[in-house]
Amino acid sequence: MKFKGMKFNNVKFKSVVVGTLASALLAMTLIANSHAAGNSFNEKCPDIQKCADVVSALLGQKYVYDADVKGKATGTPNLEITKENAETLFTNLLFLNGFTRVPSGVADTFQIVRQKDARDSAIPVVRVDYNSKDMPLPDNWDLYTMIYKAKNPDSVESTARLIRSFMPPTSRVMSMDLSGSVSVTDSAMNIKKLFQLIRDNDQKPTAEMKKKWAIAEHERMERMDRQGPPPQPAAPPAKPAT
Repeated sequence: MKFKGMKFNNVKFKSVVVGTLASALLAMTLIANSHAAGNSFNEKCPDIQKCADVVSALLGQKYVYDADVKGKATGTPNLEITKENAETLFTNLLFLNGFTRVPSGVADTFQIVRQKDARDSAIPVVRVDYNSKDMPLPDNWDLYTMIYKAKNPDSVESTARLIRSFMPPTSRVMSMDLSGSVSVTDSAMNIKKLFQLIRDNDQKPTAEMKKKWAIAEHERMERMDRQGPPPQPAAPPAKPAT
């Protein structure tokens, strides 16, 4: 009987230990899940306007937008929004929905506008050249204009044609022949990707290269002539005589 009692006490002790460990693991799991849920991108940022409120609280920024600013994006369940990644995630959410942030002129205050409208507004400008080692842009999806001063001015037209095929419809690229520069308006992320391509293409063109460019430009102009001018919007119907 004494032996049996010891065996029973052993089992009872083990049960208490196992139960305690299970409770601790459950508590840790609940805490972890609660933490994840509290920072879940999908819960915090179901749409642009709610996400603007979250980012404003995290970073101390202020946003101005009208009622037409709408859109959403969905992340994987384990994606969290934190103070460290809030700006990148929010600007990417805006970019995916055709919007961007524009500095309002007041410190830490931004206006949210459509990308096509932002291109002609006061977006930040960065100036670089062939000797620039890095692109001084943040890791976000805000629109910027980069002006690249070419070492070989004869290359700017071909460079503009080259990078145009890598750019989304809302971007803009121009060759500025008089100044020997290339102007690119796009997201910071895309500009950083294009910078090295522009720099690599900054070479003195040979006579053969110039001949090929001239032929390509002539063919492009011929295609435009064949297509004719873009169609004009129809005139509104005339009002009936009274």
